Amino acid sequence: MINSNLVMCVKSRSETRKLRKQLTFDRTSLTILGSMPAVVVKEKIYEGDIVFMFEGKIISEPTRTSIQIDVSKHIDGQHEIDSDDKSLSWKFINHSCEPNGYIDTDNHTYVALRDIKVGEELTFDFHTTEFDIANPFECDCKSENCVKKIAGFKHLDKEQKKKVQLTIAPHLKLFILYDCSFVM
Repeated sequence: MINSNLVMCVKSRSETRKLRKQLTFDRTSLTILGSMPAVVVKEKIYEGDIVFMFEGKIISEPTRTSIQIDVSKHIDGQHEIDSDDKSLSWKFINHSCEPNGYIDTDNHTYVALRDIKVGEELTFDFHTTEFDIANPFECDCKSENCVKKIAGFKHLDKEQKKKVQLTIAPHLKLFILYDCSFVM
């Protein structure tokens, strides 16, 4: 089990951040918001905190619950044997166009982008990890910056890509660097 009071230095995205604490899924709870399962926090989380580490089976094709971690690699909790395992709660983190966290695909962690209050749902922008989403959907996040259709990074226009460039996964940064619009 992870020590929740541990102060860590983690090298991520070419910088070292000092993190106040690393939380486990014991500090979150799975609940239903509207009709969707969601992960909410039971203890205040601070900007820069690693909220949890995620694990699962590495697969080559995306699924509805996988997270893309490289050009042809996805991590999926759906294929795990023990579906009651709290460490798989990450698959219920929903999308928001104004997220409170992001996925660090290098370290398989969820990192808080800002302070997150008790009872608040954990979210991340699916466009920051997914090149082409397996099951696109209409967004209902109600953000002023909502992009409406969540289909993957390749479907964003140039302005939308610029807005997410600070938190996108390394495998997607190449598409901004080389201004690529081709399909993988």
